[in-house]
Amino acid sequence: MARDGDLAKDVEERCFEEKRPRGRPRLRWLDAIKEDIRKADIPEEEWRDRALWRRQIGDAMVRLQSVMPLQ
Repeated sequence: MARDGDLAKDVEERCFEEKRPRGRPRLRWLDAIKEDIRKADIPEEEWRDRALWRRQIGDAMVRLQSVMPLQ
């Protein structure tokens, strides 16, 4: 059985054997959505309220269809 000091050293060495990929970490889907909401300057209270959000999306779809009718 290994001593505590040896086990800790083994664990530490194994944790750093794999190198991380270069560059910035990839964005998650949720990170991209939050960034889009921030860029659109939508207050958090509005996007957290699901009922309000659905109404706004529905209104936007109606306006979009009046400009670009579906075929």
